[in-house]
Amino acid sequence: MRNLIAVAVLSSGLMAGAAHAETFAANMGGCNHAASAVRDAVTANAQSANLADAQKEQGLGREFCNNQLYDRGVAHYQKALELLGSHS
Repeated sequence: MRNLIAVAVLSSGLMAGAAHAETFAANMGGCNHAASAVRDAVTANAQSANLADAQKEQGLGREFCNNQLYDRGVAHYQKALELLGSHS
């Protein structure tokens, strides 16, 4: 019984953590939303040790999205958010 309760608590904790991570659609709207999230994260984390790498990913995201390669663009934006410790 205790193991069942522990598994239930652990599972709910993992699901709550996943709820904070946002998934962006692989389309122009998703690119726009992801780009906005990255801009906000860059502003909020201007002192981050990963800022330069995040800005590089931001540029790649913009380039891929502008060339209608939305899935790759969104992936780069999400990587930028990860580098800045912001998953939303």
